[in-house]
Parts: sequence; C-alpha cells; structure tokens
Amino acid sequence: MLEPKQWQVHDSEAVARTPAIGDVGTVVSVDTADGKLLYTVENVDVHGAEVWLAQFEDEELEPLPP
Repeated sequence: MLEPKQWQVHDSEAVARTPAIGDVGTVVSVDTADGKLLYTVENVDVHGAEVWLAQFEDEELEPLPP
C-alpha cells in the first residue's frame, strides 16, 4: 500500500485491523469498476488467521521484488 486512505470498517470478529503502509498481502480477486482494476488483498498472521481484507486500486499497490 503506497498511500494511506480513509477506510470504511465493518464490524467483524475475523478482521483484526485495517491495512497499514508496508503491510504485505495476497491478491485474492481482481475486479473492474468504472474502467479501473480493483484488487482484493488479504493479509494473514503466522497462524493463517485473517488480519485484514481490503480492496485497492492499481496505483495503491506495489509488487514485492522477486
């Protein structure tokens, strides 16, 4: 995530927090809306429990180096 944004948080016991700059996640879905690509990204802890699930536009993400 490159820039902070205002997050709309929905109550869920499964989601521990909102995304933060520097977090790493896995793209789980790619959709389009208004001609833009939208990536749904999931971040999990070391036990595999979901920390957050969020949707990002292309310019908000940065790929990890190989």
